[in-house]
Amino acid sequence: GFSQQWQNPNPQPLDSLFGVRTHWLQANGTQVPTTSAGHTITALKPGDNFTLSVTIEARKQAEFLQIEVPIPAGCIFASKPQPYGQYREYQAHRAFIFVEKLEQGLHQFTIPLQARFQGRFTLNPARVELMYFPQFAGRNAMGVVTVAE
Repeated sequence: GFSQQWQNPNPQPLDSLFGVRTHWLQANGTQVPTTSAGHTITALKPGDNFTLSVTIEARKQAEFLQIEVPIPAGCIFASKPQPYGQYREYQAHRAFIFVEKLEQGLHQFTIPLQARFQGRFTLNPARVELMYFPQFAGRNAMGVVTVAE
């Protein structure tokens, strides 16, 4: 078979099959302040631990899913959990979560992170797709993370 890849400089949300939202939680569980659009966070300092929470709304039941969760360049994984019922792969700049079955409804996946470097970093969209039929997918919008003293 043939395949094709290209870089989309401004990906728009895709949510006909899966709604995808990301939230930022501080170590105490409260939400990190964001801009009105909800995609830009500015309240992090180097060394801060926080959680990237990905909420997926499955519009109908699906099987054999791959969830790709990019992390901002100025952050690292604080830990690399392997929750029951999931298989996770952690790479330097993203985590993959593999799920055998996702029932219709809301599902939350969390990834513990730590801000390490100061700067303004792009957060690429989180994406969910069927492993064997990647054209059936969903994603959210791009975001920005600012880490400052």
